Amino acid sequence: MSVFLVLALALPLQAPEPVTAWFPRLEAPHWAERERAERRLAALLEPEDAAVIRDALRAGGAETGLRLAQVLGAEDRLFGVAAELALDTDPRVARAAETGLRLALERFEPRAAGPALPRDELWAALAEHDGPALDARAPLSFEPAELADLLAIAAPEAPRIVLERATDADPAARRGLGVGLGVGLWREHARSLASRAGGRLVGFGLRREGGPHLVRWLFVAPRDVEEAQLFASELLERWCRTFAADGEPTARAAAARALVAHGLAPAVAWLERRARDARDDAALEGLLLAARRGSAVAALAEPALRAWSWDELERADGGDARGLHAALALARLGAPRGAEADAERARALAGLDLARPARAELVLAVLEGWVGPGGWAGADAAVRALLGHGACPHGVRLGALRVARRAGGPAPLVGDAEAFATAALRGGRGAEVLELLVGTPGWPSDAWAAREDLDLPAELEALLVAAWLARGAAEPATARLVRLFEARPAAAAPLGLALAGRADPALLRAAVQGAGPASAAELRLVAAGIGSEAERGRVLVALLGAPPSSGLEWAALAELCTGPGGELARARLASLLPSVDPELALRAATQAVRALRAALDGAGERQLLQAVRGAVRAERGGPHDRLFAPARWPPAADPLARALLDLDRSPARSPR
Repeated sequence: MSVFLVLALALPLQAPEPVTAWFPRLEAPHWAERERAERRLAALLEPEDAAVIRDALRAGGAETGLRLAQVLGAEDRLFGVAAELALDTDPRVARAAETGLRLALERFEPRAAGPALPRDELWAALAEHDGPALDARAPLSFEPAELADLLAIAAPEAPRIVLERATDADPAARRGLGVGLGVGLWREHARSLASRAGGRLVGFGLRREGGPHLVRWLFVAPRDVEEAQLFASELLERWCRTFAADGEPTARAAAARALVAHGLAPAVAWLERRARDARDDAALEGLLLAARRGSAVAALAEPALRAWSWDELERADGGDARGLHAALALARLGAPRGAEADAERARALAGLDLARPARAELVLAVLEGWVGPGGWAGADAAVRALLGHGACPHGVRLGALRVARRAGGPAPLVGDAEAFATAALRGGRGAEVLELLVGTPGWPSDAWAAREDLDLPAELEALLVAAWLARGAAEPATARLVRLFEARPAAAAPLGLALAGRADPALLRAAVQGAGPASAAELRLVAAGIGSEAERGRVLVALLGAPPSSGLEWAALAELCTGPGGELARARLASLLPSVDPELALRAATQAVRALRAALDGAGERQLLQAVRGAVRAERGGPHDRLFAPARWPPAADPLARALLDLDRSPARSPR
């Protein structure tokens, strides 16, 4: 064995055969040699070999063109080479590369050459992706592209939504969606964003016989284009060609965003290469969008691209989506390490400048992804200095509070907590701010117990009550509950669910029992959803014997539609509705539906819907019948809808 080893070491090392040696063999007389050459080229060719591939296509014949097209179409790493060579001025090169590009697209996108799904079949298939209700309300209106990104984060398993047009060039696409969109299902938000972008949704996927279709992705198409005129392969090829061309920067950036939004994996790898090797600005825009949608692209972690992302963040103003994408990308890549760590941390601290609050908010979004319990102490000190500044804007203060809480320290002082919370409530960020302020000294103040200008939903009322109870202030908590029960009994039924996990049950029960006359204690406990079975039974017997005479009793009857006596309560509620004011009937029935949904009682909800519809439609065309029309009732939204803006910053999202 040692003799053979010595002989092997004595032999001269054979240099690897250059890749160019295999191109002539593509035209070899025997088919086996041509097959072998194609396989070897598929294994050896890299994106850096684009020039030699071009030369081979120019010099070779039809067999070379056919086999290199197969190689370009079969290897993901050569996807970008195929797209770039498809624009070559030599028709032989362009023809072969174009064939390879189409083969690659059809390999990734089944039935890419087929037309779009028919409209009626598309909406039936999309119903499967609705999931829980989504809350799109935010202090600033979402633009269509922004909502498409958030929907991708909220439902990673749902079809991707692609907007082709550049938002900067299209006035319709710059028009915000507005808070009026509110709470709705995934499908409703998707349809709304397409409408506000000046188009409509067109779907691509697989048709299944005897079952729902598989929708792979959605395209926001112009209204005047029919489904039969659109093909997935043509759209994808157009975006590839637009990005590959040395053309108008806005169009190239839009094409890069479309390829990333579609999720074409070899195209994303192509963008990575272009950003890394050619510092391609449009490629970076696509990669930042990928990171925003939850895919932490590996290329962005490289020092040069991290520095480039910081450049984009520092150039951004308040309404720059690219700056936000850069901030979220840096946050999701995590804190810097290695030789560049100190310099990057210094850039972060320099960005916490109140003279440029929009940039400071973006930097704070980055720090959210960097800090944690026992994390970077320098960030914690800088953030607390911001919070102690009397002129700190509300947006910066909100970001600073997020970072401080993620750092795991005690609740920081925030200056005038009442003014800050009031502004947040008016701007749609109330729930988050009220949560962040829990533990702040003196918050909430006792004076908030009597405020009548807040008109908060039940979950926010629950946050206030829980905050008082957490610091032992039972008196204002009880006063707030009294006001809630007296002025807004319809908010009482979901209160127990909203308070779950936020306050000690014994403290909450004691506060409810002390809210007003002792004779009404059981009624209030039941309406709040925290009554015992014995208390619920006694209140149900009383309400079966006499109709509800107050808003609190209607709230209790709606809550009693769940649980052991639910069937009796549902029948009682349905029978009473035609004889009361239509608006009161609508509130009570809606409250009962939401209580059943909160209890996950699907069978009870279906039974209630059937009973209510039968009762209110006895008088066709009457006021009850009109108010309970299918377009208005039952409520489509879950009262505990997931907030889209909160999902955007969640560290526990699925990758997209």
